[in-house]
Amino acid sequence: VLVVVSVSVNICWHFLVGWMPSYLKEDRGMTYLASGYWSAVPFLAADVGNLAGGALALVLARGGLPPARARLGVMAGCAVLISAGAGVGFAPNDLATIALLASMALGAAAFMANYFAFCQEVSPRHTGLVVGILGGLGNLFAAGVLPMAGWVKDQTGGFAPIFVVVGFAPFVGVAALAMGWGREEPKALDAALDELA
Repeated sequence: VLVVVSVSVNICWHFLVGWMPSYLKEDRGMTYLASGYWSAVPFLAADVGNLAGGALALVLARGGLPPARARLGVMAGCAVLISAGAGVGFAPNDLATIALLASMALGAAAFMANYFAFCQEVSPRHTGLVVGILGGLGNLFAAGVLPMAGWVKDQTGGFAPIFVVVGFAPFVGVAALAMGWGREEPKALDAALDELA
């Protein structure tokens, strides 16, 4: 389940990191300097998302929701924020573009904060190993998708179709969690990871 979650958010995040300045320069016509400055805004929004994603899940859990449900609810809301990115290619002006990119980055960072909490539940004793394996798998998949973004740009003349795909990808991760999360006892996996470590 968490491999699907990792892949769904990593292709979104790495697309933003890898292609956002090119998008602002080539599709939006910004200068190199302006695209660099404006690229900072979504990353500042991601900083807010890193903190707000965990804080909101904590508030919901303290309000009576089981922690897994609280995190899943936050991640579903984050997927909605990320899906705003589907409109980036159709934004009427640069300010709207930056606002949509900021929404996407905020949602992706808050999504990841809660994803990492799920990773901790897989194996409390080997969280670093679990996160490393899942992150590696997610990054490998993202590395395969990113060149396709360039190919789509070359074929269509813009990044709009890729923004649609990566904007909706996290919904796949949320659906996988909603349907497949059921771990309560990590003891068997901990024993297997003890042997690996």
